[in-house]
Amino acid sequence: MPTYIRGMKDRVNLNLRRYLTEVEFRRELLQLKVYRGNYLGDDLFDWWERTGLVRPAVRVTWPEPIARRWWHDGHDYAGAMNDPVEPDGARLDAAVALARNLGRVGIRGAHGDAPHPLDDPEPEWEAFVQLEADQVYVRRADRRYPVGNARDPILYDRGHVRDYYSAWQVLAAAEIAEMGVLIRLDMTDDDVRYGAHDALTDGRAPDGPAFELFAPTEALNGLREHRPALDATIWASEEGQIALVRAARGLGGGRVRLGEAAAAQYHEDRIAAAKTALIRYRVSQGEIVALCRFLAERWVAWDRDGRPLIAEGYRIHLTAAVRLLQLALDLSFEQVAAAVGEGQRVDVSLLREVWPDWAAEQRDRVTMTLRPSLPTNGPGAVSDAELAAFAQFLEDERQDAFFLRLASFESNAFDSDAPSPMTGMASDLQGMAVAVEHVVRAMGGSQDQLYEMFKQLWAGTDVEPLLKKNAQLARNAALMHDWPALKVQIAALAAGGESHAVAATLVTAHRLRGAVHVPLPEDDQIELERLFVALMAAAAMTHAHLARQTALAGLPMSPATATATVAIASV
Repeated sequence: MPTYIRGMKDRVNLNLRRYLTEVEFRRELLQLKVYRGNYLGDDLFDWWERTGLVRPAVRVTWPEPIARRWWHDGHDYAGAMNDPVEPDGARLDAAVALARNLGRVGIRGAHGDAPHPLDDPEPEWEAFVQLEADQVYVRRADRRYPVGNARDPILYDRGHVRDYYSAWQVLAAAEIAEMGVLIRLDMTDDDVRYGAHDALTDGRAPDGPAFELFAPTEALNGLREHRPALDATIWASEEGQIALVRAARGLGGGRVRLGEAAAAQYHEDRIAAAKTALIRYRVSQGEIVALCRFLAERWVAWDRDGRPLIAEGYRIHLTAAVRLLQLALDLSFEQVAAAVGEGQRVDVSLLREVWPDWAAEQRDRVTMTLRPSLPTNGPGAVSDAELAAFAQFLEDERQDAFFLRLASFESNAFDSDAPSPMTGMASDLQGMAVAVEHVVRAMGGSQDQLYEMFKQLWAGTDVEPLLKKNAQLARNAALMHDWPALKVQIAALAAGGESHAVAATLVTAHRLRGAVHVPLPEDDQIELERLFVALMAAAAMTHAHLARQTALAGLPMSPATATATVAIASV
């Protein structure tokens, strides 16, 4: 099972943007917590760039005379400058225009529809924009220019070089953090610790067993190989977000609701962005599918290594890649999953390893919980096939509350981190009682109360007269004042035989449903578990009973025929 992230402090919220500033890039990388014990400062960025492992996707460099002109315009007191200052003219106008457009990037969509200025720079801007292949490495400490003047003859400033990174490079930096050779040393031994320090200082490897870490290197090569597809994915994702901002323009702050026309336009804009991304970066459907497989495989690897934060970083990119295929090519998730193919688990698509089939998991949860407690004989019998059909019925009828209450109850019962397990279980029990009423109504029950629907759906069986005879146990709210005595009476009913046991289960279900407005007087966890399973069993037995009656009548099983089944059974 996936190593799911727990707690808000562990959540990853990467921004899929194609031009992250160095500060933004550092902030994104910090979320993954990969450079433990290392400061994400200039030295690290310099090392990445010097080795070629991570270079800025785009660099904007202002010539020193222009940067000096801007500095001087903001420092009137400085007087005459010692070095050349850019005069008025076309080059300065071009620099000002580019700088202004870069400053407006944060409000794209909200206050304008202009494209990102670095996507297709104007010809007069190209002198300031350097792609990766055009960049010359200069240490960040040396990125300064003189602004000496009449007041301060020797003075320097920074800021004339701006680096921009693409979001996928955060993944590359994360992989690099784990790349290299691991040497195991007994650092509790002072001699070993000091010897290791001396060896590293002298440029030697410490003496210890060494292990080469190949997977990050392969992953880094994979990221480079899939760069066009990654660029297309991030472009489509970011433009889709801009489309949402544009759709919400003028609706104010906070939570907003898009109108029907705005929502439709937003969807069309996302489709257009996805299609444009494929054309812009000249990538095919197959290349995006290959990217999906690569990202999913890295997610699996990091998840199995117990590194959910890095895994989540990959999943965020994978989500955008899958969405690109869905929007640009009108594909369903299952179609994308089929194209990506299977993973290491037999008969399970790789994407389903990343995103398990929630409904299938919940059906399995229901059947595994109920199977030991359901009878195999008598009117309440539920076979394996009938139990599976009941679980499928819950999914088909969108009775998700049934699934959610079961999952919550199990969490409260078995998760040691649950803050208030007994209160949580009692609340889930009452919530399940309401969910069971909705499920029974979906089976064809049409009465106002759960107990009346049980009598309706079990009409014509040996259970029906027992329900009528013991109505007080189910409907008399005063009996809840002596909860232990009520449980004894219900247990006595159950001991009367197979039909009595079914009636007792149905009585219990309604009694719990009728008491949801008062605290449940039960403080025994095992008893809460028994009652919870009894509620589930009441619904499962009713569904199996109706299915058998429908089969005898030769009708297809569906909620619409359940009421007809009752009438047939009553004849």
